[in-house]
Amino acid sequence: MLSNEIRETNEIGIEAKAATYDRTTHMSEMHYHSSYEILHVTENSRILTAGNNSYLLDKSNVALIPPFIPHMTSSGEKLPEKRILVAFHEYSVHDIKKQLGTDLLCCFASPCNIIQIGAFEDEFNFLLKKLLSSQKEHPSKLDECSSQLALCSLLALLSQNSQKQPLPGSFSEIIRYVEENFDQKITLDLLASKFFMSKFTVSRYFSKFTGSSLPCYVNTIRIIKAKKYLKENKSVTETAMLCGFDTTTAFDRVFLGYTGNSPSQYKKLLKLK
Repeated sequence: MLSNEIRETNEIGIEAKAATYDRTTHMSEMHYHSSYEILHVTENSRILTAGNNSYLLDKSNVALIPPFIPHMTSSGEKLPEKRILVAFHEYSVHDIKKQLGTDLLCCFASPCNIIQIGAFEDEFNFLLKKLLSSQKEHPSKLDECSSQLALCSLLALLSQNSQKQPLPGSFSEIIRYVEENFDQKITLDLLASKFFMSKFTVSRYFSKFTGSSLPCYVNTIRIIKAKKYLKENKSVTETAMLCGFDTTTAFDRVFLGYTGNSPSQYKKLLKLK
């Protein structure tokens, strides 16, 4: 399985992995990453959920997931499911993007951009294989260059075949701000003032680019963080405070609504695993 964050030892910030899902390996809880993700299911199917939307992934399409977008995957109709996941950071392609004068990331302009690959399937699979083959435990400079070139070629191919508009740079800053300040009170008024735009624009951006409203997005981030704290054996009261909830009652209500269990029940379930 690909780790939540790309290894610090990977200087170019690119990681490509092939894996198989069976009945014991899955990502059926909401989570997010600071990296960009390209997810391609190569055998059978998998369901991807982001915001209020769900998508069926199979070998005919590819999912593009921007940083800090809560999402989860669950089993399709058949097991096992095989998939390839490519994760990378913006600095991985910054220099080449600058030289080309092209926004290679414009295809990451929604909670999940699902692109049908039928028209360019052979080229797409070829570039994925190049990315996988260049991933080594101790990559040489040549391996790193091969990874970067293959990734940039893949992004250019996907951008050419995507109908999405570029993600506004200001909104990328907004969701990064929310992720870094989830324990504070975050409102439309605050974000509109801080990022010099109207409340309507901020609200529209959240609806369009995350698939949910600002309050839902903030609460999703908080619940993801809360699960992490509870797994670290922090108390319910401490977790509520760390996640920006005014009271444990409010925390209980939101946690129950998102997970189907109260925080206390969730802690008990963790002990049974």
